[in-house]
Amino acid sequence: MVVIGTTLSHQSSGTYYSPWFPRQGNAATFSLELIAQSSASIGITVTVETKNQDEKDSSADPVTGTLQTDDIGVVSLRFEGFLELVRFKYVVKGGATLEDWGHFQMLNPSWETN
Repeated sequence: MVVIGTTLSHQSSGTYYSPWFPRQGNAATFSLELIAQSSASIGITVTVETKNQDEKDSSADPVTGTLQTDDIGVVSLRFEGFLELVRFKYVVKGGATLEDWGHFQMLNPSWETN
């Protein structure tokens, strides 16, 4: 059995973070695929954050632009201005109850180097 993607619920704050990973270029195109949702009112918003290794997590800055979808399918956006490390901030939005959820995956980014 292979499990693809991540399921996040609207419970609690509805905000989650990925682990930090090293940037692999000066710019990148990231893609978010919403695979399933508990209701049509659920959506996923992804903000790309960046920081240097010697900085605290709380000092991370968002990179300009946000991936956002309310519908099943893939959305992509090009980002630039990365420091040494990158992470994703996921926010589950909408939903009529705290049990509403979205199942999604971040596809491998397409990095652009010098």
